[in-house]
Amino acid sequence: MASTLRNIIVCGVWLIISVTGSAQQHYLLDSFKAIKDKNRVILLWTMKQGSTCIGTGIFRSTNGIDYENIGEVNEVCGALEKPVTYQFIDENPVKGATNYYVLELGFSGKTNPPVKASFRDFNGKTSMVVYNPGGSVTIYFNNPDQAQYTIRIFSLEGNPVQTVLTREEEFSIEPEIFTLRPLRASFLPASVYIYSVTTEAGNTVATGKFFVTGS
Repeated sequence: MASTLRNIIVCGVWLIISVTGSAQQHYLLDSFKAIKDKNRVILLWTMKQGSTCIGTGIFRSTNGIDYENIGEVNEVCGALEKPVTYQFIDENPVKGATNYYVLELGFSGKTNPPVKASFRDFNGKTSMVVYNPGGSVTIYFNNPDQAQYTIRIFSLEGNPVQTVLTREEEFSIEPEIFTLRPLRASFLPASVYIYSVTTEAGNTVATGKFFVTGS
């Protein structure tokens, strides 16, 4: 199997290494996270104390819709007396794409929303702009540790348009908040915009331009 799996003990070492953000993805879980480690992805999930399941499936997708099974935990998971953390290493994530991961916890269903890790080729740059169908724009940048970054959008004249805090590796810009004909509310009018990505300390890690075509 291209990926590896092992049960690990909840301890201070993992609390130090695993500095990424986590969120509850399922009622049986305390947390579920994906951590980029060079060319692989480390998945960590913690079963709540008193929660158990029979077998766990690990699934991966590159579009967030179509998933393939890439691993299994063929044992009773969790414990009555304490939380239990598991680790799965995806040694071969899909390069040049965002990898989405979900767990299937026995008969208790799949986690939702997925956790994800991006492996996009920036061609030597620090960020990349992708134009999506429907007029939306997605800005990608490297954030392997899920640190907090500030994304600022400016008009071409330098006037501030939007500021967003994120721990993701991508940020999507929708040209419209909603469309209700004949009333139309536009979020960003058709124009060229400038963006910057900065750390919590205020250091700029990426800048660029994108255009909104309108509709």
